Amino acid sequence: MTNNHITADEIKAAGGLAGYERKTRPKGRASGLRAKGPNELELRFQSILSQRFWAGELLYYAFVGNGTFRLPLVEDTTYNPDFIAIRIDGTVEVHEVKGRYEHDDGSRIKFKIAREKFGTMEFHCWKETPPSASAGGRTGLKEILKRNKGVQGKDN
Repeated sequence: MTNNHITADEIKAAGGLAGYERKTRPKGRASGLRAKGPNELELRFQSILSQRFWAGELLYYAFVGNGTFRLPLVEDTTYNPDFIAIRIDGTVEVHEVKGRYEHDDGSRIKFKIAREKFGTMEFHCWKETPPSASAGGRTGLKEILKRNKGVQGKDN
């Protein structure tokens, strides 16, 4: 049986690791998920949920984009939304917030599978809109995909 392990002494004897570039994850990330809280766009969306909460529309809302809430889709695949909210009538809302350039095919497919698999929840996908003069040069949010509870496969 051959030993495939290389010792530190063997690496030093071969000239060290000069020129070797270690591939690491970006700082602050673990397993592809954000280690910190919401980004600027998600904070703006969170303020919308906060207004709905204080207006009496929601019982609860939370940022879960850091992986604290996962919906299992198929083997070894989960959907990690950005926010969950519970309305006064008990309906669970799942919200995905995307920047202008972030909505790739993979995330769109996961969103669509999740809304079909978890039909008792209401799914919403929001996308950042370009800056406009009417908004004082700020970007806005526009709902691009939606599924109403109880309406199978209907995009509004």
